Amino acid sequence: MSWIAKPINKLNPEEKKQYTQLFKKFCDRGYNIPLSQTLTWGRAIYSSAGNVLLVYKDDLSCGGIVYSLKEGEWECVNGPLIDWKRDREEIKQELSMFIWAASKGANTAASTTASTGASNFKSFSLRPRLESDWQITPEEKIAFPIDKYEYTATTYLELNNLELNNNKWSINKMRPSMRRSIRRMQEEDHTIKIVPIVSLSSKDRSKDKNSEVQIKNIHNKLQIHANKKNFYLPNIKWFEGLLSDSEENIEIYWGTIEHEHAESCADAGILVIKVLDVAYYLFGYSNRQGNAKRNLNYTSLLHLKMIEWLDSNNSNIKIKYYDFNGYVSEIENVPEYAGVNFFKEGWNGRIKKYTTPCCLFTI
Repeated sequence: MSWIAKPINKLNPEEKKQYTQLFKKFCDRGYNIPLSQTLTWGRAIYSSAGNVLLVYKDDLSCGGIVYSLKEGEWECVNGPLIDWKRDREEIKQELSMFIWAASKGANTAASTTASTGASNFKSFSLRPRLESDWQITPEEKIAFPIDKYEYTATTYLELNNLELNNNKWSINKMRPSMRRSIRRMQEEDHTIKIVPIVSLSSKDRSKDKNSEVQIKNIHNKLQIHANKKNFYLPNIKWFEGLLSDSEENIEIYWGTIEHEHAESCADAGILVIKVLDVAYYLFGYSNRQGNAKRNLNYTSLLHLKMIEWLDSNNSNIKIKYYDFNGYVSEIENVPEYAGVNFFKEGWNGRIKKYTTPCCLFTI
């Protein structure tokens, strides 16, 4: 068995295919795969001036995306993909080899592709993501010194999972005030559009011919909203990187809703990325002008229509989960996200919590 560690922009078709098989293998085992470990996410980081490596074992037992945003400082966020059911010593050996392969790949890239700005290997931050549902502590599985712990969460809706039976999410589980708001909005005049930015409608994953123009327009709208709300938004190159070709079963959709009346108008937009059978909400915006009713949340109706659209035959694979991609557990530390939390809570989905042990290695 051997390890492959290459810059993400230098991968050949077979290497892309192998990592996609590894990715799907862990999905089929029931692992909640983080977006940061997809090739598409790696290309987005690479496009926005990051150095990115794909590192994996050719028996597909372990692999992940590592990147460097500062000279010589590498990290693996929410990864790598590894079977956490194995015993502690086996995991230690696998992670040790993963870090070794990453260091060799980084130094090789630095020596052979200096013109690309590749970064050599001075330190490595390993930050795997462990689900609280597994009921294991980091110390049970990680034999390295742990420098600190990070705690994150997300909220999501369970849709087409046959194991759920009566636990399947439905609109009746929403907060009553949100349900009433949606019903009232459905009675008003509005226009909803859902546009594939990257789709699987053809045999090969391909971009719509206007997708680069679309993504710039989308970024402009999101940037205005982010500036207004003091939210973080990646730069336009990161967004353009999402459009890169990939072997992965990934689709990207942009949904908009517009309401116009003689004395008021409102509009909203959401960007959703679908990885196999999970759809993730990435970013969104909303605007109101004139006498647009404050108690009507147009984004709610738009999300509902996106879920219905993805659940229909318009999508290549039916979604099992709709992930709102983040939930702030300690809202007192970031009060600007209180409204976002309140919105996500209104769907009455499940909240999944993660523990991320951070291990720092210096060379």
